[in-house]
Amino acid sequence: MKSVSLSALLVASLSLGAVLTGCGSSVADFCEAQCECEGCSDNDLDECIDEGEDFEHRAEREGCEDRFDEYISCLDSEAECRGDDFDADGCEAEEDDLDDCVRDSSSSGDPPEEDGGGSSSGSPGE
Repeated sequence: MKSVSLSALLVASLSLGAVLTGCGSSVADFCEAQCECEGCSDNDLDECIDEGEDFEHRAEREGCEDRFDEYISCLDSEAECRGDDFDADGCEAEEDDLDDCVRDSSSSGDPPEEDGGGSSSGSPGE
């Protein structure tokens, strides 16, 4: 897969990486659209979804699920395929709000909760 990875889109400045519950957009939908546009392997698609799920769980633990939902909804409405490039710009404000929420919650001094889901605590994609 080339161009923009999900982890880069999901708050690249934090180097963090599921499907959303309820109605609306999902990380899986976003990843599938990106793969359809740019072409990717099943492994690439699975990795994209896994990174999104990891980040969603992190946002939930930090109390930022509303901002995560707003960001992924924005990506759903703004992202488009241009040739073989998947362009997902236009959501900078939502991304910044999510960045701020996760960063502020992470720096509160409280240790992060373990989710017990077996996901790594390191940065996705590293």
